[in-house]
Order: sequence, then structure tokens, then C-alpha cells
Amino acid sequence: MASTFKINYDIAIFEDQQLVGVGILIRDSFGHVCTSSTRRITACFSQAVVEATAVLVGMKVVVDAGLLPTILESDAKGVVDLINSNKESCSVIGYIIK
Repeated sequence: MASTFKINYDIAIFEDQQLVGVGILIRDSFGHVCTSSTRRITACFSQAVVEATAVLVGMKVVVDAGLLPTILESDAKGVVDLINSNKESCSVIGYIIK
């Protein structure tokens, strides 16, 4: 049986430095760490935009590493709802997700 992978991520926003940090951790179905990644982005975005960016980075990491199928877990309800919807969004978050 093939393993299923899970993306966990966390973000940090440093508004005073106009800096965003994204940390990605990919685990297999046994909880073993398969790969990880960090990104430092010089910009000042809203939390929702940073959450959407973290999802995008996480998905790129799993695709590049060939770690599929993958489950994404997030506490960013708005981002998750947008991912799961079939509706188009003209927002910055919609552009990142789609």
C-alpha cells in the first residue's frame, strides 16, 4: 500500500521588517519526516495571503519531491474553503491558489 503524505506548515510575519517566513514539513503516514523547506520572503502581506503562499510552496515541495498523494492540513479556513470551492476569485489569494 502506498504511503500518503501530509503537509504541515507555519508562517511568521515580521511587519516591522517587511519580512515573511514560511516553514514546510512533509511527513509520511507513519509520521516520519520526508522533507522540509523554508522560505524567506521580503514583503508585507496579510496573514491570509501568507497562508495561501505557504500552501503553494508546500504543494511545490511535494510535487518536486514526488511525494504524492498528499493531504494538506491548515487552520486557515478561508484559504481551505477557496481551495475546495469551484468558484473563481479575483482576489490575491484566489490568484495564488488557482
